[in-house]
Amino acid sequence: MNTPETTAVALFGASVRALAESAKAAGVRVFGCDLFNDEDLVDCCEQVVRIDRRDYPNGFRRVAEQWIGVPRAYTGGLENHPDVVAHLAATGPLWGCSADSLRSCRDPHALRDCGIHTPDVLLSPVDFPAHGAWLVKPIHSSGGRGIQPWFGGRLPKGCFLHQRVDGLPCSAAFLALPNATLLIGASTQFIGESWTGAPPFAYAGGIAPLELSSQTAQALQQLGETLRMRFALRGLFGVDAVRNRKDWTILEINPRPTASMELFELAGVGSMFELQRSAFENGGPLLKSPSRLAGKAIHYAADRCHLTESLPARGDVWSFADRPAVETVFDAGDPIATVLAHGAKSEDVLERLKRGIAQLGNLLTKA
Repeated sequence: MNTPETTAVALFGASVRALAESAKAAGVRVFGCDLFNDEDLVDCCEQVVRIDRRDYPNGFRRVAEQWIGVPRAYTGGLENHPDVVAHLAATGPLWGCSADSLRSCRDPHALRDCGIHTPDVLLSPVDFPAHGAWLVKPIHSSGGRGIQPWFGGRLPKGCFLHQRVDGLPCSAAFLALPNATLLIGASTQFIGESWTGAPPFAYAGGIAPLELSSQTAQALQQLGETLRMRFALRGLFGVDAVRNRKDWTILEINPRPTASMELFELAGVGSMFELQRSAFENGGPLLKSPSRLAGKAIHYAADRCHLTESLPARGDVWSFADRPAVETVFDAGDPIATVLAHGAKSEDVLERLKRGIAQLGNLLTKA
């Protein structure tokens, strides 16, 4: 139940649509600020401000001062900008990990320093074999953008080498409470999938929840608790991983609500916004058993193109989200929109996602 202090929330990030929809469904007034200003974000917000890419991320500072005192949360991308997050915290109650937590947990060596099974990391490639078994990864990366195989040469500024691990891309979602950690669930991930048009290594969606053995669930629960205690995490957070049979190799920490988390809400597990709020206010979070599987797929532009007509909000077996305005122009590699689907089997969900992506592709024309 809402209290008078939390009848409104301000959301900041590269894309805030999913968390904004969750907050609106919880009966909260929503103020949203992101890079896209998509139609469905406008539909669920009392006020929306779009940040120009050239003003990212510092533009969030200015907008935060327009909504002083309103509780605020942030989504993907801002974990790489702790100074901006500190400014958010200075202008209203912060429902998310602190700037100090971000600085510590986003260090390339953070996982290894916790004793967690994770790929090797190198900050200098001197005298190291260059045969594609390592990836160049920006320290301030998000959503897999900017990652590429390393075949030698000078390491770009602000990047490090990350050992490549083959297997099934997965993620796990957690809620860090003041004195405990809850495992929400796990999901498969689509990474650089060609049918979505995604660039190599880019996050392109996934399906949740992923069935876990009791042993794996217990290991992930302990992982989440270790990370919460080591880095003073608070609220929703996730990890990216690669699964090989029973073994999980943890790739990185995402110390904020992740793109995969809306799948758990769509699967009936619970409100992501309510979970985030529960970490900062009295009242225990409510998690339910999933009633179905849910999936999402992000369509990326293969070439410069534009959208020729409005996307319908809902269809029979899939729906469109992150819906851009008609005639929006996209450059190659830009995310265009998201397809959401659900079903009893992962095969059914995947097939519906692919059909939705194909329909979306038919609405695009080269610019």
